[in-house]
Order: sequence, then C-alpha cells, then structure tokens
Amino acid sequence: MPTTVLPSVTRCHYLDNLKVLLTVLVVFHHAGQAYGDGGAWPYSPSLSHEYVGWLGNFFPVNAAFFMGLFFLISAYFIPGSLDRSGTKQFVRKRAIRLGVPMLVVLILSLSVTGKAEFAHTWFLEHLLFYSLAYVCIYEACRKYEWGLKRDRRLNLLRVLLLAAGLSAVTYYVRLENPIDHWKMLGGFLSSEPAHLPQYVLMFALGIVAYRNDWFGSLSPSVGKVLLAVAGLMVLLVYLRPVYPFLGNNIWKNWWWYEALLCLSLSFGLIYLYRVRFNRTSPFRRWLADQAYGVYFFHLFVIIGLQYAFDGFDMGSGTVKFLFIGICATVVSFALVYLVRSIPGMKRVL
Repeated sequence: MPTTVLPSVTRCHYLDNLKVLLTVLVVFHHAGQAYGDGGAWPYSPSLSHEYVGWLGNFFPVNAAFFMGLFFLISAYFIPGSLDRSGTKQFVRKRAIRLGVPMLVVLILSLSVTGKAEFAHTWFLEHLLFYSLAYVCIYEACRKYEWGLKRDRRLNLLRVLLLAAGLSAVTYYVRLENPIDHWKMLGGFLSSEPAHLPQYVLMFALGIVAYRNDWFGSLSPSVGKVLLAVAGLMVLLVYLRPVYPFLGNNIWKNWWWYEALLCLSLSFGLIYLYRVRFNRTSPFRRWLADQAYGVYFFHLFVIIGLQYAFDGFDMGSGTVKFLFIGICATVVSFALVYLVRSIPGMKRVL
C-alpha cells in the first residue's frame, strides 16, 4: 500500500487569511445588491441616483468563484477532521456548528415572513449535506487506501480538463435553470441549480486537494499561470461596457467562461496567499476567528444599515455602497466578537 503524505494538522495561516478576504467580499457583495442588478433584495433605496452600474460586473465575477472557493476550502479541512475525530464526533460537531445557525434563520424566517427559508445559510445547509454524504462514502470505503500517489499534483492540464467537464455540465443544467433561479431540491435543499455543479465539484476537489496536498504542492509555474489567466478574464469582464462586442461574446459563453474563471482564480488565489500571505498576527488571528460568525450575522447588519441610512444622500451610489460595505464589515466583526464571548457560543460560531 503506498504511503501518502498528508498536510500537517497545524493551522494554515494563508487559508485563514484567504477566508477573511472571501468573507469581506461576501459582505460587500450583499451590501451592493440594493444598488445594482444583483437579484432580489429586501431593501430598495429611495434615491434613484444611487443605482451603481459597474456593480453589474462586480456581481458575476464574484458569483463565478467565491462560493465555490468557500466550498473548496471548507472541504479541504474535512478529511483531517474526520480522521482525527471519528465519525460520531465529527457528525455531532458538524450538526452543531452548521445546523444551529440554519435553525435560527429558519425560525426567524417563519416568524417574520411565514415561509420556511434558510436565506443566506443555504451555504451551511449544502455544506452539512455534502459533509454527511462524504461521511457515508468514507465509512463505505474505509478499507481502501484514500490517498493517491504523490505525483498526482494539480497541473494546467488537469485544470483545463476540470473546467471542460464543469462547463459541459453547467451548460446543460442552465438550459432549464437560469442563474438566480432558486428551488428546493428534494423538498429540503435550498439550491440555485445553475451553480450547483460548481459547488459539488469544488467540494469534491477540496477532499482530493487534502488527500494529495494540492495546496501545498502547487508549483510556481502553475500558480502564476492560473493567476495571470484569472486576472485577464476578470479584466475582460470589467471591459464589457467599453467593448460591447467583447461583452456580448463573454456573456453568450458564460457557462465555460465562468467554469475556467472559477478554477483558475480559486487555485490562483490559494497559490498567491500561500507564497505571500502565509503569516499571522494577533489581529489576523482575531479576524479569522470571527469570520464564520460574520457570514451568519452580516445580512442582518447590512439590511439594518441600509434602512437606517435610507434617504441620506452621499452624492453617489458608489459612495453609499462603499460606506454600507465598510460599516457592515466593521459592525459584523465586532458583533460576532461580542456574541462569541458568551459561554458556549464558540462551539457554534
């Protein structure tokens, strides 16, 4: 049986720092939905000039990768946790940490709207479901060698093949399920089918990445190319208003464009943070500790701030968006710190 060298159980500072970045990006993404074409949102500004056109590029770029990257990083830590904790302990911890926030939002939704909705905690719902599915596979296949040979590193060919497969599945799914169209799968799993292939793939890749140390072994030649490709693709999206022909072709082929952007930007950022931001400090560690709770609380903070400052003219929608985003980020991190100071809350948040 081959010996597989697995990643160290020590804390990965670069992944902590990357998760903080993604969390802040989620806050700003939701802060902008009221001021651009970002889908349904419970608040609409009373000042018409607060509409921000460039957010029409900000939203699709974010949606192309950031939740997929969350699934990738979250799944990366699951095999080690399961190996160390054992099945029963792992499932119990997952049920508490993911299930309790979902239950709180569900109760609030029923109380306020009369509808059973998980809102932004759909991510936690999916993560719990995928984690339980992995546990079942793990238990069924425990007698087999989980790790693969160490020469199975992530390379450009594998990225292209993964992008091709993802784009093909995404194309067929979106024939009947457009972006931002949500439904309940199986009567309980709140899902946007248009992005479901990406989420499932990225979760699976997180498991594979851990077993093969993809993050730690990602070479400079691969990481730099992925970063360059992702940077160019993001730039082209933002240039759509300037070059309509370019913009029309990107949007018509978004199913494959998004797939390649997701994989290249996700692994490119992991490489960048590993080589440039693989360090910590008391403040960085503090931010990382609050990040999960911020994901849970930020939506309530944003909506409260938007209503509180409705009608307050800041000159432009961009300024208002940035103001709400910055304030929501600061307030959310501070609020989570206070909540986590309550005995027992760190088990949940």
